[in-house]
Formats: sequence, structure tokens, C-alpha cells
Amino acid sequence: MQQFIRRQRPSDPWFYAQCRDAKRRTRRLERAYAAANCRAASTTLMSKPNIDTAAAISKAAAAKAAWYAQRRAFRQLRHRKSTDFWRVKVASNESDPRQLWSIVDDLLGCGRVPASSAVDVETFSRYF
Repeated sequence: MQQFIRRQRPSDPWFYAQCRDAKRRTRRLERAYAAANCRAASTTLMSKPNIDTAAAISKAAAAKAAWYAQRRAFRQLRHRKSTDFWRVKVASNESDPRQLWSIVDDLLGCGRVPASSAVDVETFSRYF
């Protein structure tokens, strides 16, 4: 059994349920394409070219097209959600310069906590 390390990261404030669902669909279609591609490759290697081979290859091509279309839609959705979120934030605080600069700092990523505080300078230097 393979172990995975999952590091906690703060989520983007605009990444709502709609984005999570689109990401889930994209990953599911990616796995479906990988499985269909694997079946097509094994069918091609194990037997003579026939109707089953052609069907497996066409299913793999259809799965790839569906995955690519969903991936493109997911990227467009992410971009649109991010742009809309920050546009509304800036527009709603344009009369308060202090709050506006705080929002700009958030947008640029200033003030974020480092990825890991468990490794200090001494541990890092001892490692190398």
C-alpha cells in the first residue's frame, strides 16, 4: 500500500463548490481516459486488428476529447471566478484606501504564512 503525504494549504477565497465540482469532473474524466487508453493499448498488443481494437481506440479518443473539453472549461471557470471575485472586492472597497491596499496585498500573496514552519535554518543547514 502506498502512503501519501497531504500538506494543508489555504484555499483560494473564490474557489467555491462549483469549482470543486468542476475539478472533480475533470479528474474523473482524466482517469476514464487513462483507463480507456490502457484498454486500447492492451487490445492492440494482444490481438490482431479487428472491430474490438477499432472500438477501443475510438473510445479512448472520445474519452480524451471529453477530458480535454472539461479541462478547458474548468480552467475558464477558475479564471472567471477569480477575476469576478477580485473585481467585486476592489470595487466594494474603492472608497477605503487602507482596506483597498490590504486587498491588493492579499491578491499579490503578501503576508502569507510560509509553506512549512517545521524546518528551521539550523535543520536546513545540517541537511546540506
